[in-house]
Amino acid sequence: GRLVTTSQAVADYFDKQHKHVLAKIDTLDCSPEFTSANFSADVQTVEIGNGAERESRCYLITKDGFMFLVMGFTGKKAARLKEAYIEKFNAMEEELHKRPPAAQNSPAPNNGCALLIHFDKHGQVE
Repeated sequence: GRLVTTSQAVADYFDKQHKHVLAKIDTLDCSPEFTSANFSADVQTVEIGNGAERESRCYLITKDGFMFLVMGFTGKKAARLKEAYIEKFNAMEEELHKRPPAAQNSPAPNNGCALLIHFDKHGQVE
């Protein structure tokens, strides 16, 4: 399995209407390969009031798809997310520059030269 979020969760977090997030995903300028690898069309059941429900389209989105999508968003939450992302990459770059040259060129897999960024529900880096 892989970790994913949903287009509805993205809409909720960024205070956007879900239909606008769907439209944004539908018009992303990424390659078909990237789209198929990172955005999976799905259907969710949503409550429409008085206990009634209906089926609504949505997307399951990977971490890479999420970052591609939200880098185009504006607003305070999007700005905080972008700043945190940049800050973590700068910290990773600084750590790599501190390593001895031999360690930087190590061909060993999983040599610690990767960064996984987690955000809490408030957009703060965990």
